Amino acid sequence: MLPVSLEITPSDLRRGVIKYTGDLSFDDEALVLTYRTTRLPSRVSEDTLLRLPFSDWQEISLKGKKIQVQPRRFVAMEPLPGTPRDRLVLHIERADKKDAARLVADVQQRLAARFVADPPSLRFRLPDAGVKEIHGLLYLEDDLLVFDLLMGLSTEFLDDHQLVKIEPPALREIAYSSSLTRAYVRVRPKKDTLLKAIPGDYERELKLKLAKNQETLAAQLVARVQAEMAPAA
Repeated sequence: MLPVSLEITPSDLRRGVIKYTGDLSFDDEALVLTYRTTRLPSRVSEDTLLRLPFSDWQEISLKGKKIQVQPRRFVAMEPLPGTPRDRLVLHIERADKKDAARLVADVQQRLAARFVADPPSLRFRLPDAGVKEIHGLLYLEDDLLVFDLLMGLSTEFLDDHQLVKIEPPALREIAYSSSLTRAYVRVRPKKDTLLKAIPGDYERELKLKLAKNQETLAAQLVARVQAEMAPAA
């Protein structure tokens, strides 16, 4: 069991939550998080146990004294308190870094084993969303291209969740491009229904700014969508 504390968000502080503490472990199928809540005035809740199936997560990393876990779908974040909606953030003590590194390495192997049959989602931001900050996941599900969106006035307040889906044959073009500093996926639909469904002002296409180190994943997803766009022989 690895002692952890969860990230506190501004909305938690407004509700009087000042601390989430607990323990992290894993088994063959899931991360296991046991946590308790401290509120003002100092009241501590009983332990709550959450099983976080590996099928809901796509990436885990250790950076300094933080373990970060990226979801495959944003819906996976709904039962989790005290953490940004787009990722699970767990703080550790310096003395526990070796144990944390072993846990992260073991979980990475389990996640990687799932990617052969079910590739990870593509993480992106929409830089042309106007006053809103939009973070997203792009993936194929049930023969539909899914834009899984979190929206808010800033990264700290991503409170609105929206799913937008489109059939690949309804796309005119999808393409991946990159430079030394940036990588994008451009999505151009045949009709403007997709563009109107997503907050922001878009002219003919969506330009998705990708998170780092997703070049191979982006190229693979674009190729899969392009194959679905082609008419059957």
